[in-house]
Amino acid sequence: MQLVGIDIAAGAFPVSLLFLKDDGGNHRRSVTPDDDLADLPRATQATIRAHWAAMDPAEWEAIAHPPAPPVTPAEIKGEAERRILSRLPEWKQRNLTARGVELVLARVVNGSWTKAEADEAAAMQAAWDRVKAIRSRSDELEQTLPGDFAANRNWPT
Repeated sequence: MQLVGIDIAAGAFPVSLLFLKDDGGNHRRSVTPDDDLADLPRATQATIRAHWAAMDPAEWEAIAHPPAPPVTPAEIKGEAERRILSRLPEWKQRNLTARGVELVLARVVNGSWTKAEADEAAAMQAAWDRVKAIRSRSDELEQTLPGDFAANRNWPT
């Protein structure tokens, strides 16, 4: 392939290069300040870099790497929901609630739980405490709206 033309538009960062392919066809390549120009002839590199040097680098940064949109409380709530449901899907939550009612009734009627019932109640409470910890952390993150809210380090294990 042979470079046959450079199209530099005033005020534009991308530079268009036109190549003639070995089969006679054309190939167009666009380069930006983020691209490696090492495979281009030195004179072409110098021309392109001179064009970019005359422009405001902050403008290219804003175009090529715009800031992430601000995090919303709804996104954090969604992450909390995802984490809760991955540990305790809705069907398990319903079963946990129903079994909890049975255990409370058993305690009221019998005056105490068997060892197995007490262990089961403790396990159920531990599972629910994890849900409450995720909800509490969600409330905290919704106040600060960190960009990395989904990172594991931001959530209880």
